[in-house]
Amino acid sequence: MDLLIDGAITSQDFDTKKRNLKNRQHEITALVQAHDITDDQFSNKLQALITLAHGSLDAFRGSDNMQKREILNFIFSNLKLRHKKLEYSMHYPFSEFAKCAKSGEWWAVEDSNLRPPRCQRGALTS
Repeated sequence: MDLLIDGAITSQDFDTKKRNLKNRQHEITALVQAHDITDDQFSNKLQALITLAHGSLDAFRGSDNMQKREILNFIFSNLKLRHKKLEYSMHYPFSEFAKCAKSGEWWAVEDSNLRPPRCQRGALTS
């Protein structure tokens, strides 16, 4: 505005800049709204994951076949029985949990509290 008043830019340049800034403002508003929607979807999925993990065994044991199928479909993306052997792949993030469990990355390491270097049965009892 000051540049227009001082005569440093023309009225047409001012209108063009103003229009460009308004367009960019609308783009940013649309991006923020899209991220809000995505964030809500993520929060809902995370809440479902935590709820499932918290009571999964009890929920599975106490559910009917339809509910068990829903739980299995939530965790596994592909279940096949081939020559009496179960083959499967997991949905994300369950696949990442399984990788960590195999690699031992999540296991405790010794720190200033002198915890055992690996999870060991009975390590905290004397």
